[in-house]
Amino acid sequence: MMNNFPVIDYFSKKTGSNIAEFIGSIKSMDLNAKTYQNPRNIYNKINSYVNKLVEFGGTTHGGDIVNVNSTTLKILDLAIPPNASPAQLKAIHDASAEAATKGVNIIIHIID
Repeated sequence: MMNNFPVIDYFSKKTGSNIAEFIGSIKSMDLNAKTYQNPRNIYNKINSYVNKLVEFGGTTHGGDIVNVNSTTLKILDLAIPPNASPAQLKAIHDASAEAATKGVNIIIHIID
C-alpha cells in the first residue's frame, strides 16, 4: 500500500488492528553528487533516515491511522547507482550495521 504519510512511504497493518506489521521508507542517494564524495556524509544521511523511522510513533493521515509498537518491522529501502566507490560502500555498510542495532533493516537497491 503506497501512501503519502510523513516519514513512511508504505506500511501493512495487522489484520483487525491499527498496529503496523511493518513500515517502510523509500530513499535514493545520488552517490555521484559532490556532497556524497565524502563517505561520512553518506553515513550521516542514512542515519538521519534511520532515526526518522526509529522516532516514528504513528500518525493519522487522510483518515487512516497507523500505529507502531515493538513488533513493528522498520525498513529503509535505499536506491543507489551501480558505480559506488569502495569507500562509499563501506559507509553504507557501516550505516546499515548501525541501523540494525536500532531495529531498522536497510535494503539496498542498485538502480541504473
